[in-house]
Amino acid sequence: MNSFITTVLILLLSITIQNNSKCQSNQLKVGDAAPSLSALKWIKGEPVRELKKGRAYVVEFGATWCKPCIEAIPHLSELDKKYRQDLDVVSFFIMESRRKDDNPESPAYVKQVENLIKKRGDQINYDVAVDDFNRKMELTWHRAAGLSGVPKSFIVDKNGFIAWIGTSTRYNEIVNAIEYVIGSDYKLSSMIDHANQLEASKPKFDTKKLLLVDGNGGEDESFEFRSLLRKSDQKFEVFQPQIITSEGWMDTLPRVNPTKGMIQFVNFQLVDLYFAAFGDTLRNMPRTRYPHDRQVWWEDVNPYHKESYGEYWHYPILEVNDPSDLGSTNWRIKHDIPLDLRYDYSLKVPEERATAKFMQEVMQRDLKNYFNYEVSVEVREMTCWELTATPEAGTLLATKTPGEKYRSSFPEDGSFVFKNAIIKDILWSLGSHFGFQGFDYRRLPLEDQGPFVDETGLSMEIDYIFSKAHQESFQGFRDYLKSKGLILTKSTKPMKVVVIRDPVAPQDKRVN
Repeated sequence: MNSFITTVLILLLSITIQNNSKCQSNQLKVGDAAPSLSALKWIKGEPVRELKKGRAYVVEFGATWCKPCIEAIPHLSELDKKYRQDLDVVSFFIMESRRKDDNPESPAYVKQVENLIKKRGDQINYDVAVDDFNRKMELTWHRAAGLSGVPKSFIVDKNGFIAWIGTSTRYNEIVNAIEYVIGSDYKLSSMIDHANQLEASKPKFDTKKLLLVDGNGGEDESFEFRSLLRKSDQKFEVFQPQIITSEGWMDTLPRVNPTKGMIQFVNFQLVDLYFAAFGDTLRNMPRTRYPHDRQVWWEDVNPYHKESYGEYWHYPILEVNDPSDLGSTNWRIKHDIPLDLRYDYSLKVPEERATAKFMQEVMQRDLKNYFNYEVSVEVREMTCWELTATPEAGTLLATKTPGEKYRSSFPEDGSFVFKNAIIKDILWSLGSHFGFQGFDYRRLPLEDQGPFVDETGLSMEIDYIFSKAHQESFQGFRDYLKSKGLILTKSTKPMKVVVIRDPVAPQDKRVN
């Protein structure tokens, strides 16, 4: 076996040992006896063939291709000058490129080091050597200590033990360490304790485990961007939004939202996830008045509280051969969907990018990667209920207290009594009791489900009563409205609809 192959095998073995957590205790560390010194060639200064008792040493490792190593040269010279009475600075060039046709006794990379030292010679006041072809110094010092990059530095105390491992680019750190090591109060045990504390504080990373899980590589939440999907384990229930919305994320709002930049859907059917990703980001509910001031509407207080009611269909249309994997669009049976068809989805993005549009785009890509259904948003004629007015409606509905403020009351009989209201309040009464409410479609059969649309043309103030009987009976409320000159008719109107189709088989573009 030639020397080149031997070198490669030795290097691969050392890297394997470095990454094996069971062998970490065998690494070269603070408190260990320093290995011996070895060089293929001394380029500058006096050869340092051994670490003498009574002298401390800075053993530096760098490379010609390493810019920080070049920038460290003045620092190393300053250390040698400042502490020459007690300490020697020795620099080894390692990790230089090797060629197959190199002569191990005089490899080409030695010339690279010599050229650098010649160019920088007036800045270098310390001893410089180059590692041998078999990387002895790299393997017995640098790699043995679990290090990977350069520059790296070791401080060896006057008894030949490693007292510090770090980098000379952190000049203040290495100066503090040197002054302690050559000082009268020096104790190797203190340096060992300090090194152990630093090591314990470093995140550990196991390449066979997922990053950040159980602290692997850092704290569980120390990430900028994360998306996760899993089959739901059904071990918990949680109240959560059904759509992705920017509501509550504005800095101008009085409340603080700790979930800014984060969305999570738990125990969702796949069809629910698709609707969240492709549906509208506005609430699909009839417009409501602001609860703290019934004279204004929610959307006038919070622009993110606007509604898509009557403009966006409330659920996807499934045009697939087998919809069973997606779940049910029928709210009356969706809770009976098998547990193994439910999913949990979690997404966290940087707050400065946390718009509803961006988060939907991310979720769309995730669902495409995971499941590959074809999804589009189309305009189709969908069911709705049109509210129109007869010529008598104005007289029958007109408020008896014109000019007074809007008010509502709730008598003990369970009724809602509205005074100085407008037609929009009637739509709220209809939609909140017989329409889609974000979680469910209430009371109406599947074929009759659809939004309530104002086609009356009335802008006047009105009085009306939404009795307890009306709340239980859609037909009863229709009859009451008819008595007030309002006609509720089933119709259709164009609305945006999320349509889910089977994946398109990819075409084979290989060339024979």
